Amino acid sequence: MEEEAEDKFKAKLKEMIMKNLFKIVLLVTGLIISSSITLSAQANYTGGQGGGYSTITIGNGTIAALGDSIITKNFDATVYPNPLSSDGVLKARITGIQPGEKVLVVVTNMIGSRILSQEIEISSEITIDIPSNKLTKGIYLITFQFQNKKITRRFSYTN
Repeated sequence: MEEEAEDKFKAKLKEMIMKNLFKIVLLVTGLIISSSITLSAQANYTGGQGGGYSTITIGNGTIAALGDSIITKNFDATVYPNPLSSDGVLKARITGIQPGEKVLVVVTNMIGSRILSQEIEISSEITIDIPSNKLTKGIYLITFQFQNKKITRRFSYTN
């Protein structure tokens, strides 16, 4: 019975590999000694941590569940140059979001007046062009919003 379950597991795994459902193949050696096995794999991507993961649960030699989810870890932002130069170009590096995802960027002054609001697609470095005619000397807040998470950073403009 145990040998039959192991053969079914190997056949199903081979079928899935042949269908190119796995990008990474893990070699597992030894005997299956429980009636249910859960395998998980997580991907890392350039520019940050986290990524997607998949879980396969195998019970009695058949795949009982196949799940896919996105994990957001360490959502963080670094902005530079600070103080902002007179050209109004601010750059940011955002971690914890996969490249291609979109983040809402909002720039406000210290009394809450909105200077800029735009949605930007994440890459290794993003550029935010702030119209210098809307800036005066002072401290500003830039907020990055992704799904239900927000990060706010301060920067200054000295003209």
